Amino acid sequence: MDELRRYMKGLGACGLAEGIENLKGAVRMLFTSQGREFAIKTGFPTLAFLREHREELNAIRGVYIDTGLVRAHGEHEVLVAGEAAVTFFADSPDAIYKVIAMHGATACIRGSGYAVVTATEIKGDIMQQNDGTAKITIER
Repeated sequence: MDELRRYMKGLGACGLAEGIENLKGAVRMLFTSQGREFAIKTGFPTLAFLREHREELNAIRGVYIDTGLVRAHGEHEVLVAGEAAVTFFADSPDAIYKVIAMHGATACIRGSGYAVVTATEIKGDIMQQNDGTAKITIER
C-alpha cells in the first residue's frame, strides 16, 4: 500500500492517499466526490494496476475487472473495468447508486423506482435505460 500511496501522491492525490489501508479502501475512495474527480483527471487506477490485482479486487462486492458479461442487482457502488460489461439495476429510492466504467468497460444502467444514480465514465462507456422515474447523471 505504501507504493500505491506514493504513486497517488505523485499524481497529486495529497490527502486522498493518506487514508488508504488496503485495496478495498482504495476502491471505496474512488466512489467519493474527490476520488471520482481524481480518477477522471488522472485515469487512476490504470488498467495494468487493476489487472495486476484483479483476483483481490473482484472479491470486493461491486467490483468487476475483466469479468465478461455480468448482471448486478442490490449493489450501491459498482466499478467495472477492462473486458467487462455489467448490466446494473438501480431500482430503489432509498440510496444513491454510484457506477464507474473504466478502461474499455461498459456499464448499462437500468433505472427505475425513483432511483438516483451518479455514473462516471473514465475511458469506458455508460448506457442507460430509464423508465422515466430514475435520475441518472453521467460524469465524463
